[in-house]
Amino acid sequence: MSREDVIALALRAFSIFLLVSVVRTFPGAIALIDQAEPKPSLALVALVSVLSLALCVYLWCFPLTVARTLLPAMR
Repeated sequence: MSREDVIALALRAFSIFLLVSVVRTFPGAIALIDQAEPKPSLALVALVSVLSLALCVYLWCFPLTVARTLLPAMR
């Protein structure tokens, strides 16, 4: 198992962790809808959630690309 493979597995595990963390914030975001003026805070929570989900998808689909970017080239 190469070092890129190890980093790729760690990135996929981090992607799962990030997905679980984002899913845990959904009840709080839903609670913001019921408030009188939740528009700015709800928009911010939605933006952060969408960006986090996009990062999850990117890390899950392209872990070797990220691993090769993070690791220096071997000589």
